[in-house]
Amino acid sequence: MVESITIRAYIGSNNITKQLEVGKLVTILNRNHDGFTLQYPVTGAWKGEIEDTAILYLTDERQKVLDTLNELKEVLDQEAIAYQIDNELQII
Repeated sequence: MVESITIRAYIGSNNITKQLEVGKLVTILNRNHDGFTLQYPVTGAWKGEIEDTAILYLTDERQKVLDTLNELKEVLDQEAIAYQIDNELQII
């Protein structure tokens, strides 16, 4: 049985351009997953610097979710992406 997880991830602005690259983020998510929810812009801070941030809510197979987070980290030039594993998402 394939294990699914539901996560909430905090994705900040590109470390080089200082821009929140929502277009790139959505492109990767659409390619890798059937659905997601994205909340932006919200204000975040990393190492004392305030930045535009997106909050991603995603449910899928554990490995697919982790692979996507790693891809986003690289493509969006992030030092880190913080995420929390939430309770299982129910769909009716």
